[in-house]
Amino acid sequence: MQNGDEGVVVYCKKCGNQLTEEDIFCPNCGTKKVSLEQINKLDKAPGFFEKAKIFCARNKWLVCIVASVSAAVLIIAIGIFSMVAYQIHRRNALRTRNSNYASDEGRTSRSNGIDFSSLHKYENSTYKIGSTMPAGEYVLFTNSSISGYFCLSSDSSGMTSSIITNDNFNYTSIITVEDGEYLELSRCYAEPIGTAGTLTTSGEGMFKIGTHLSSGEYELQATESISGYYCIYSDSRRSKIVSNDNFMGTKYVTVRDGQYLELSRCKIVK
Repeated sequence: MQNGDEGVVVYCKKCGNQLTEEDIFCPNCGTKKVSLEQINKLDKAPGFFEKAKIFCARNKWLVCIVASVSAAVLIIAIGIFSMVAYQIHRRNALRTRNSNYASDEGRTSRSNGIDFSSLHKYENSTYKIGSTMPAGEYVLFTNSSISGYFCLSSDSSGMTSSIITNDNFNYTSIITVEDGEYLELSRCYAEPIGTAGTLTTSGEGMFKIGTHLSSGEYELQATESISGYYCIYSDSRRSKIVSNDNFMGTKYVTVRDGQYLELSRCKIVK
């Protein structure tokens, strides 16, 4: 829109076509003509920030309410975040403390009659796992000149069907027990495998590969004229036999970490 000698010259705001005073719509694109008075009003119209200032000045009470609610929400959010952070810190600190407590050798914590001392020995008796003896893996040592005996049962019925595993053994054996089971020890005692110390591997016994013996191939030699016997288990509950044999003379076996090697009437040559 321009001012000339003959009056006001108006152009279409959309396509730029010159319009006459009689035109209400642009004959070229159909857009409605905007008058000079309307343009001046648009030019003088307040912007977004000016409108916001006017609104705030006219509605101070509403602004105060919004500000108060926002501040309250922020304070609550900070409080919740602080509480969650404290709980996480407290839980981690408790875990660290319990871990350090469990690792202190010889320290005793009694719960339901169980002695959790890492140096505790369980002598000849029958134990209920989880009540009078903690669940876990144990090394069994004979304390008799003949042999030791253990029996692990699923209940206290005394029936043969409840026996999970049992054995007469010389020198050492290894067993893992779980809560609710019953372990009978006769002519032997049990120690947690983590504190049982180094076992003598030059003769009979049961050994955990990776703990008492390295993985690899071993030559075995029978120590009695009748025969020697070996058995490789996949775990210390004796649930799966990997390999076993009665043999005369010598025998070669290969064992892997996590397996268990039981030797009877034989020994490791190399």
